[in-house]
Amino acid sequence: MFFKQESGLAAGTELYNWSDAARPTPNEDASINFSLTDGWDEHQNVTLAVSSIEFENGLYSVEITATGGASDIARLYFTVESGASYRLTYWAKVSSGGIGRIRGGSGWVSNPDQEIFSEIWEEYTTDVVATGTTGAFQFYATFSGGATGQKTFIDNVTMIKL
Repeated sequence: MFFKQESGLAAGTELYNWSDAARPTPNEDASINFSLTDGWDEHQNVTLAVSSIEFENGLYSVEITATGGASDIARLYFTVESGASYRLTYWAKVSSGGIGRIRGGSGWVSNPDQEIFSEIWEEYTTDVVATGTTGAFQFYATFSGGATGQKTFIDNVTMIKL
């Protein structure tokens, strides 16, 4: 499985816990899992790489780099249960001058609210309800008015079924 699967939490069932966002525990290493069901996708005008320089926890984070300069998107996919509620928690930051964000997605009753990331590591949380068996979150390396080469970093990804 792409993410470490756990259960038995008081607040819900922790489905995915990924301290080094570039690779699931316990096999954290310098690689990224690409998948349209449980993993990352270079959806539009981005490259995904492992960063061992920028990370909030562990040794690595996912580095999303803009190659188009506007609406450069990576998607993070999860296998979910239709009708169930989930909470995504993650840490994010952008490179100097970056305008990365989470915005939109697919497979949810309502897509997550837009959050624009800052140049320091911050924790973010969003709650969603699944409409099918696969859900995705869209992480932007840049948005309208951005520039090629801008980066967004993602780390410490956790998905909890509420």
